[in-house]
Amino acid sequence: METGNTKNLKKISITFACLALLVTTFTACSPINRCLRKAAHQTEKGNLVEAKNWYLKALQKDPDNYKANLGLGITLAEFMDRYDEGLPYLEKALEKSPKDTFVDLFYALGKCHEHKGQYSKALTFYNRLDNVVALADDNTQFQMELKKRKEDCSYGIAHPQYTPPKDWYVANLGKGINTEMPEYVPVITPENQLLFTSKRKDTPKETINYWDGKFFESMYIAEANAGGYYKSARRYTLPDMFAKSRFRKHHESVISMSPDGKKLFVYRDARIFEIDMNARLKTEPKKMSKSVNFDYYQNHAYLTADGQTLFFTSESEGGLGGNDIYMSKRISEGVWDKPTNLGAPVNTTYDEDAPFMAADGKTLYFASKGHEGYGSFDIYKTTFDGNNWSKPENLGRPINSAAHDIFMVQNNRGNIGYFSSSRSGGQGDMDLYKVNYVSDFNLPCSSELPNAVSLSSTPDANDKLANTVTVKLADGFTALNYQWQQNGKITETNAPQLLVRFKESGNYEIQLKVVAACDTCLQPYVGCSNLTLQPEAELTPTATTALVTDINSMEGDLSDAQLRALGFSTNSVLFNFNAYTLREDAMAILDTNAEVFKKYPQLMFDLNGYTDQRGTEKYNQRLSLNRVEAVRKYLINKGVNKAQLRTKKGYGETNFVYDCTVTNCDDAMHQANRRVNFKVSKVK
Repeated sequence: METGNTKNLKKISITFACLALLVTTFTACSPINRCLRKAAHQTEKGNLVEAKNWYLKALQKDPDNYKANLGLGITLAEFMDRYDEGLPYLEKALEKSPKDTFVDLFYALGKCHEHKGQYSKALTFYNRLDNVVALADDNTQFQMELKKRKEDCSYGIAHPQYTPPKDWYVANLGKGINTEMPEYVPVITPENQLLFTSKRKDTPKETINYWDGKFFESMYIAEANAGGYYKSARRYTLPDMFAKSRFRKHHESVISMSPDGKKLFVYRDARIFEIDMNARLKTEPKKMSKSVNFDYYQNHAYLTADGQTLFFTSESEGGLGGNDIYMSKRISEGVWDKPTNLGAPVNTTYDEDAPFMAADGKTLYFASKGHEGYGSFDIYKTTFDGNNWSKPENLGRPINSAAHDIFMVQNNRGNIGYFSSSRSGGQGDMDLYKVNYVSDFNLPCSSELPNAVSLSSTPDANDKLANTVTVKLADGFTALNYQWQQNGKITETNAPQLLVRFKESGNYEIQLKVVAACDTCLQPYVGCSNLTLQPEAELTPTATTALVTDINSMEGDLSDAQLRALGFSTNSVLFNFNAYTLREDAMAILDTNAEVFKKYPQLMFDLNGYTDQRGTEKYNQRLSLNRVEAVRKYLINKGVNKAQLRTKKGYGETNFVYDCTVTNCDDAMHQANRRVNFKVSKVK
């Protein structure tokens, strides 16, 4: 699939002028000039790796050689899209350049600095090209591209902010999937397999593609392990006969999969093909009708969830310019209506690519070189209101970068996304990236790296009844969200510090769950930590609470505030999984409450027991009653009058704190459900 990152034909034809001119200036038959001629010759043949090696040999003989630095820098940056690698050589060439510097050097330096997000530096080189005229056949394209690059730099300068989001983060899929060659077009199957396209070397005998100096496109597939990480990929084609598959020698790329997972779309020979997934083991994909493949080049498509609309791209002479996004309505199976160009404001005179319709059926994600952005392809979204498309919105950083960012997709739940990017810091060329959406805390605490999260407390110097608890994350982790609990109750604080105010004597149990990201974390890291606080001294009732400590003024069911005023612990009595033996923390609560019951014999109480939602309903009913009985026996043994207990009931897995049938509960959430609670009343 020819993308903005891989269509290098015109770029090579423009820059050959520079390298050809260098070749004509090799007057002496020196070892260095021999290396340079070899390098230029290999470049003309499309053997860019060989050309790179010859330039390196020349630089071994003379590291300051202007022609070798220029040739290697342009080969890396312009031909191989390795801007970071090419920049030092181009800078050396500029330092050693003769009076009449090649304009290609200025242009390549501008692109390298733009790729790194150094927009001001890039503009200084682009501005030197204001009066430059490219080769006659290419000047219009050159002037359009130069103008857009200047606009992108100005946009990047005007939008420098990088605000890390609090509910999602981006991670590179790593060396198991990405290589120094391009990887792009991620497709997720219902089985959580990852299909993608790569230009890596598939076989030892595979030759370089002349037009871009890379290998030909092939499809790959990878399986996810239990931790959500993708293992090494195997080559993939259709029909998929695994090791017996007959692989194509030239370009074949995956495009997309229908939301129901029943159809797969692929690219072959500048056309869009489709196949039913249940026939993928035996059948070749079928070329779509001329309503879709209506011009010489179509490269991407996406089918909506209802199967009635196909969004696709075509480089048609009747479009707005470059690659445009079209849509076609389904008439019947395999038959599509005449395509409609989405037009402005979606399409521009530059390239648009990679349409993807979100699960809501109205939000279209796509990539564009024409809209306001940070450089090259950026990813945008637009919304259809039933009549018109909204003005495209740049997704901003960190989704977009100064490099190519394209092929945004999401899973059906919308909680995981993938896209492709050639940004700095990747494995080489285009890489696959994952977007993790973590807007809730229904994730289990990680058992790995248990020391990555720690809590510490600091007494307030001006308030003896206050304490600040602070979280510290290990190096390399960035917190996205915090969830604090105080004595089992979730607070509203979403920050790295929690202010704890002591209102009564006793233990204050602080629990933290933090969702964090790191550069190598494909999944969100969920760290948990606990801390027990105690007031430095016994607290005496304040004037406010003194009004309610007169038990004679109380009547009926007592509130938590009234109970605490009497010295009663309102915490739940918690139990271990599948157990009704009292724990030490439970006995501490019961010791406190037993003293209150003995002090105030007019207090009556009910005991209500519960379990988590694992196990059978009948078993949990019996287990909850056993827990109530364990509490009752302990209180009686501590001297509580058994006549004060009105009822004891086991409710099993009902009246839960967390509904784990609709939520992926972690251990802390299951723990909160395994409890016995008091209901206390004062009788006359």
